[in-house]
Amino acid sequence: MFSGLSLDQAPPYESTIKFFLTAPFYAVLAGVVMALEAGVLHTPSHLPGQIALVHLFTLGFMMMVMIGAVFQFLPVVGGVTFTHIKRVTNMVYGGLNLGTLLFAAGFLLYNKPLLWGAAALLGATLLFFALLVAWRLFRENRDNLSLRAIFYATLFLAFSVLIGMMLLSFHALGEFSGTYTDFVRLHLVTMFFGWVGLLIMGVSFQVIPMFWVTKDFSPRFKSDMVTVSAALLVLFILAVLMQVSFAALFTVLLSALFCFYAAAVILRLAKRKRKLKDFSVRYFFVAMGSLIAGSALWGLSVWFGTDNSYALVLLGFGFIYGTISAMLYKIVPFITWFHLSARGFFDVPTMREMIPQKRVAAGFYLYCGWLGLFLLTLWLGAEPFFYLLALLFILLNLLHGGNLLLALRVYKENSAKAQSN
Repeated sequence: MFSGLSLDQAPPYESTIKFFLTAPFYAVLAGVVMALEAGVLHTPSHLPGQIALVHLFTLGFMMMVMIGAVFQFLPVVGGVTFTHIKRVTNMVYGGLNLGTLLFAAGFLLYNKPLLWGAAALLGATLLFFALLVAWRLFRENRDNLSLRAIFYATLFLAFSVLIGMMLLSFHALGEFSGTYTDFVRLHLVTMFFGWVGLLIMGVSFQVIPMFWVTKDFSPRFKSDMVTVSAALLVLFILAVLMQVSFAALFTVLLSALFCFYAAAVILRLAKRKRKLKDFSVRYFFVAMGSLIAGSALWGLSVWFGTDNSYALVLLGFGFIYGTISAMLYKIVPFITWFHLSARGFFDVPTMREMIPQKRVAAGFYLYCGWLGLFLLTLWLGAEPFFYLLALLFILLNLLHGGNLLLALRVYKENSAKAQSN
């Protein structure tokens, strides 16, 4: 199950677990802002409250988990280690937390000094992280296709962060040039397809066969997916910067490519060797189905210039949230079990026992109902439903956070026993 992994290179438990356990807090905070801004959520304009809500999710929840995953998996999957890992993770963790809170407060209050502070702190933190990881991967010079995908992902993250800092400066200055819309397109596409898409793709090449006992992805498939995705993203960036009329074509092709990737993941999971009743895999099915539907709608909206609200909900709260939930319910119990086992504890609960399946199932069904209600609310445009959505999202993430804390409790209880003996 764990062949080819450098488990002895794993970072300390405390270095990465804090990222995973903090993420649900920001999702809860996003739910609170959703309730406060419920009256304008159905409008297509980019209002300050909407921007704050989106980035509490993308920076506080999504980025928090993904950075933690990179620090956790690079040493294990590719033997890529970081010197002073505790200091590095603490710096990134602290900068991301403070920067995200400044960002949200800056937009909710529309306070320009806070926006400047967020731009400086988030820019410094995320660029430091992206360039550090890219440099370590570049120096490795390996043919591991998961590492290659993560290398490209960090480069697109650095580019997207620079664009995001420019967008923040527009708001802080109160001056919006004619290029603002183009920068929004660049930021959105490179962050979603470049950072999120390529990172999830690279990690999934390793963790899906490992955790869900599926057939490995072929080297040709992995190489083609990573190379073509990166090439299309570069062409899209150049096309937007050069103001050519066919820039939308590359977005459509990217959408089609990610539909193909999602279909391949679904087929492997459907044919997995051990078909235990595992709700984490059901999260993956919902996530990949949302990726197919969302990517298709995204491509159509770009090509025909129609509303992309449904695509954004499916991609953000269907694909990203579903994938992260699936991986959290595997990663957190796994690293807890591994670190305790490595310390010589032999009566540790199994990964499935740490978080009871009934609790995972409750979260899954609540999540599916919430996502369906979100899509229905968009269709109806009913403002009262957004308050219900906000309440359910808060409850959902309190449940997720509580579930993940069960694994931490196992770790602390066993550590306490060791100290008392």
